[in-house]
Parts: sequence; structure tokens; C-alpha cells
Amino acid sequence: MVLLLSDCGAGNQVKPLEKTDLGGYFESIQFQHNKLFLKLHSSGSRYASKTGAITEYGQVITLPLGSSLELIEKHGGLKITPHETQPDEIFEAESSFNGSDFGGPSTKKFYLIRLIPVGDNDQDVVILEENSKAVSSK
Repeated sequence: MVLLLSDCGAGNQVKPLEKTDLGGYFESIQFQHNKLFLKLHSSGSRYASKTGAITEYGQVITLPLGSSLELIEKHGGLKITPHETQPDEIFEAESSFNGSDFGGPSTKKFYLIRLIPVGDNDQDVVILEENSKAVSSK
């Protein structure tokens, strides 16, 4: 189960995965056995990793606790890293878009992926949007 919350100051609003930048990358995000399972969409963009490997459509990326992931595309990317003070409970995600090729702004959005225990081996994933507005520059 994936529950997404956007931290909008006045109160939290529940949003589906596809309504966040993370939903542009992943069809689903699950946590089991101390690993995040990030399923890419079965069509659309493909990404390069920091090692140069190209992702496959529908690929499930396994990210153990304490590990990092970087997905790169032509005009943007996504970095997921362990939280500095709570690496066993929270991942940080940074989504970026470079609009300068189109004459537009570059944007970054920041998210926290919090792991909420629900059983012995499984945890729900709660995604909190750390800032409600993109950080923009031209």
C-alpha cells in the first residue's frame, strides 16, 4: 500500500502517486524486508543510472536501506538518498527539471519517503512533499 501526503502548510492532503513528481518515474513504491521496491512505468521514459546502465520498461529497482539511487534523463532526474539522521526510516528524494532548453525555468522538488511499520516484515510507504512550491531559477 502506498499513501502519499503533500505537506501544504495549512494541512496535509492525500494525493495519489501519479499526482507527484515521483509518480512520473514509478508505477508503484513498496517496502519489504528492509528494501524499497520501485517499479518503473511499462511505457514512457527510460533512464540512465549513474553507472550508465539504461533502465527497462516495467523494471523493478531494489533499493536496500542505506543505499542511494540516481535516475537521469535528458532534461532532469531523480536522486533518492538515505536521510542523514534517520537512514533506517526515511529516504530523501530530489526531483529536478531543466527547462532552459525550452526557455523555461529549472525546478527542483524535495520529498521525504517515510517507512511506517505495519507488520513484522512489511511497511507502508508515506511520501511527504517537503516543499509545496518548486525552487525555480532561469
